[in-house]
Amino acid sequence: YIKALKAEGIPINPNNILISSYWSKSGIEVAKIILGKMEAQDGIILMDQTIASGCVEELQEQGITVPENISIVIFDDNNRNSAYNFSKVDLQLKNMGIQAIKTLRDEIEGRSTTDRCLDVTFSPGKSTTKKK
Repeated sequence: YIKALKAEGIPINPNNILISSYWSKSGIEVAKIILGKMEAQDGIILMDQTIASGCVEELQEQGITVPENISIVIFDDNNRNSAYNFSKVDLQLKNMGIQAIKTLRDEIEGRSTTDRCLDVTFSPGKSTTKKK
């Protein structure tokens, strides 16, 4: 998130970064915090469907619709049943695990290791729309 903002020349506002747990109730709390801010938000990035579902629930209760008023993107598509078809960033977790094991093996065996950048893909769902 921070790297993407920097790459686009968008100023980083630490007040826009919220940390929560992985529960639907956390999504409700995040939505309340976002709605309580004076500045308008046009998108929310959340880690998984559970948090996002709670967030959408609270937004709808406040008369805010997804994606018409605000877009939501998730990272962790844990294939849980959800009433929403969220747009998502697929982190290629299987490949991430494979690369982590290879790096750990190299470290254990005394070989040098380097940082690795893994590809991600974006899958649009019904929780985002193009900005007008």
